[in-house]
Amino acid sequence: MPIPRLVKDIATGDTVFGPQDLTALGNLLYFTAEDGISGRELWKSDGTAAGTVRVRDIKNGNSSSFRDERDEDENQLTVVGSTLFFVAKDDRHGRELWKSDGTEAGTVLVKDIRSGDEDSDPANLMLFGNTLYFRADDGSSGMELWKSDGTETGTQRVKNINPGSVGSFPYGLTGVGNTLYFVAFDSDSGEELWKTNGTEAGTVRVKDIHTDFMGAYPEYLTVMGNTLYFTADDMIRGRELWKSDGTEVGTDIVKDINFGYMGSDPEELTVIGNTLYFTADGTLGGRELWKSDGTEIGTVLVKDINPGIDSSLPSYLTAVGSRIFFTARDRLGGEELWTSDGTTAGTVRVKDIRPGNNGSNPYLGAVLGNTLFFAANDGTTGDELWATDGTEAGTFRVADLKPGSSGSNPSNFQVVGDTLFFTANTGEKGEELWAIDALSLQAVTPAPPPPPVVSLALSPSSVTEDGTTNLLYTFTRTGSASAPLTVNYTVGGSASLGVDTTGIAATPSTKSIAFAAGSASATVSVDPTADRNQEANETVALGLLAGTEYTLGTTSAVTGTILNDDLIGTSARNTITGTAIAEFIDGLQANDTLTGGVGPDVFGFRYSHSSLTTPDRITDFRFGSDKIDLFTASGGNLPAPAGFTRASNNSTARTLSDLAAAVFRDANGAIAGNQALGANRAALVVASKSSIRGTYLFINDGNAARNSSTDLLINLTGHSGALPGLGGIPVGTVFA
Repeated sequence: MPIPRLVKDIATGDTVFGPQDLTALGNLLYFTAEDGISGRELWKSDGTAAGTVRVRDIKNGNSSSFRDERDEDENQLTVVGSTLFFVAKDDRHGRELWKSDGTEAGTVLVKDIRSGDEDSDPANLMLFGNTLYFRADDGSSGMELWKSDGTETGTQRVKNINPGSVGSFPYGLTGVGNTLYFVAFDSDSGEELWKTNGTEAGTVRVKDIHTDFMGAYPEYLTVMGNTLYFTADDMIRGRELWKSDGTEVGTDIVKDINFGYMGSDPEELTVIGNTLYFTADGTLGGRELWKSDGTEIGTVLVKDINPGIDSSLPSYLTAVGSRIFFTARDRLGGEELWTSDGTTAGTVRVKDIRPGNNGSNPYLGAVLGNTLFFAANDGTTGDELWATDGTEAGTFRVADLKPGSSGSNPSNFQVVGDTLFFTANTGEKGEELWAIDALSLQAVTPAPPPPPVVSLALSPSSVTEDGTTNLLYTFTRTGSASAPLTVNYTVGGSASLGVDTTGIAATPSTKSIAFAAGSASATVSVDPTADRNQEANETVALGLLAGTEYTLGTTSAVTGTILNDDLIGTSARNTITGTAIAEFIDGLQANDTLTGGVGPDVFGFRYSHSSLTTPDRITDFRFGSDKIDLFTASGGNLPAPAGFTRASNNSTARTLSDLAAAVFRDANGAIAGNQALGANRAALVVASKSSIRGTYLFINDGNAARNSSTDLLINLTGHSGALPGLGGIPVGTVFA
């Protein structure tokens, strides 16, 4: 059982404001504290009472050099290498930038940025490279971006972004690679995203997201990989999740989660590996836990913890290993501790510490080893120190430091080496510095991660036999993807593997697919075998098999359908009507009537099967969509005609024989004189005499002479789309 201990009773009596600004530097803890004699000053501790001492009384007497407020932006203890930077005031200067090496002599003013006793009020101290960046007001240019190497001469303004006495008020300083991002205001664009490389010329606005003087007010600047993520309001889609690679074109919204001008207002952006967790207010689900891999499709709701429009209000998102911990409320109780591995099934309440609607209202603190420490109220002892390994059994109250129902209110958690420091108020001694050592945590063991959940999905659900699209089966796993994983599955359905399809071998009967290390998905593509057989639709059904290293998220077989797209006639006269898919239609011998239906369809014709004397008919040919495919009399493939023209409209021919003679004599209506229909060429003609009125397609075989039994004639009794004009026609617009 971990045992907390009082480090030192710094201020005797019942102090209200104890140690604050707890900051780790090497093996020491630095903080600000009041001892009742010298006001709030800089202190340090090695975890022992003797080693807990004031570093320097910067402002002499009982006045404080630090503000006695619980605002993390006030005193800004910030570590740069082996130096501690902070904001303080002494007897001669206002609030300015200071530094300390841990000794009294080495605790000095860096620079009096605003001369005299007025404050330059440095804030947003941020280490970037080996340089400290911050904002400050020198009294003439307003609050602007500054940098410091720890020397007076090396402390200088980076750029006067908003000229004048107002300043640009930079905040949110966040480094990505060699670029420091921040938010700043100028009078032209308002508050927008900026970046700097530390030079004046290299300090520029990244993008004017909201293109007027109001600004997009970026917030929650967070790094994942080499990309900056943040929230912004472009005043069109409301406040949503954005990302940037530092360029204007590479700065864009990740996903419009809550359609409309209200926005989803993402908050508490927290990174675990390649996943960004955050809270957001969805269109229907209220404020819940979301995650993103940086893509629109990969930005999804993790779980609707409080179903419906009610919100679970996740808060205090904290990364512990590969899991996220947070507080939330569901319909069964009040606010409690929850955890998630990023899956719906793996998002669970850790423990109902205070059953009922009130909840224990946890305040998440810090992680020491594999243990998360936090404050919670079980309804009996008040707010006290708790610990968890992520399991219900491993979640317990560490100690009742203040017996009774009021609690000691632990807060200000900070880990230094193998020690967790925090503040607590026992009543008798007031709020003081406490600690827990890692040696006392042996009873707390981490919960093993749950096995990955494997699911199977299909897109599209059906494909045509002769089409270019395949059945794509996608296997996904949730949870940790760091190790390779082999998943077994079976294949059923009416299609014969290796005959009707390729992509899955016919043997063995039990198949397997491998996830590579680091990959969350794997795919199997089933390619239908194209043929010219009229047959029933065929199915391919994949079913996951249970394994010892994973659990099943999909328990039923996932079935894809291969739609037959071949309609073949017989040697007799046929009337063939297509369906709502693209199909191949061939009437074979005799004069047939062919209707494609919803296309685009391909109509097959064999030389000698649709002759000049007994032509086949197509009732719904669509120019620009449907195609004609040519074959030998025995079914062998033939290329498209070598040329294609439209003959002049014919108003004299009374028979198909007369019309054929006219077209074979002059097949090109755009050129004066006769242009014969040559071998392997086709011509389109419109006849107007009532006996043969209609649109006809003539196709000459390999012999230039007209042959009424072998040359092809197709009667387009109905057609749509733009009819080609007189003269040359691109062959590919009609022929396959």
